[in-house]
Amino acid sequence: MVEDKWAYMVYAGLWMDPLRKELEAFINKANEKVTGNVRVKLYKGNFMIVGRESKNGLYDLNLATYDKGSLFNERASDGFIELWGLQSRMFNKIHGEMMKNQK
Repeated sequence: MVEDKWAYMVYAGLWMDPLRKELEAFINKANEKVTGNVRVKLYKGNFMIVGRESKNGLYDLNLATYDKGSLFNERASDGFIELWGLQSRMFNKIHGEMMKNQK
């Protein structure tokens, strides 16, 4: 959202606008700890990320997998799945009842 607003303001010629300056200050502050290297493979106008590393990275393979030695508690996903699917379940419940009433 911040970068979209910043880009729009630059595109619209609002470089000197105080909001653009404040957004840029926020972006710079938020990126202070962004460090590391990214390896990309370039091929016929396309690119693919083939590696990345950072001393400040938050990625942890033990949390990103469901292997036996994983640190991720799979029970935590139950609540997420319940909430994530709530909107779809409610739509189908209402839509299903509407379809029954139309027949």
